[in-house]
Amino acid sequence: MNATSLKNCVYIFIQNISHFIRLKECWFYNFLHYSFINRSSVYFSGKPDRPRDVEMICNIKSAKIQWMSSFNGGDSQTFTVYAILARQEASRSEPVHDEGENNLHNVQLYNLQPSTKYMFYVVAKNKHGNISSEKRECKTLEGMSF
Repeated sequence: MNATSLKNCVYIFIQNISHFIRLKECWFYNFLHYSFINRSSVYFSGKPDRPRDVEMICNIKSAKIQWMSSFNGGDSQTFTVYAILARQEASRSEPVHDEGENNLHNVQLYNLQPSTKYMFYVVAKNKHGNISSEKRECKTLEGMSF
């Protein structure tokens, strides 16, 4: 588990009780005590961590975007990539299922305009919420004139 996902959170540990409470934006659930091995397990669930290391390669009418996944918040997550032009959505990917924490993911966005600056970002989403990567700029290449 990523330690950054636990910062600024308060958790209450109750032995032998399956319990569900929300404190701040962190989730605590299913604290189970396994007496047969005298060991406790805690499962945390919340919003995913921010996708990181977003990079892109812009072509004439498309862009390849890649990123590294982070902690999924304890639940399955998907990613969607957005291209923004003049503060409006110009393109978006289909949802991409997470291949696991610290794995490289990538998509190709099509139907972009040649010689145009776009802002790109990746949104990680699970059932508890979503978070976006930092926005990155890339300019598509000039089209060939005949």
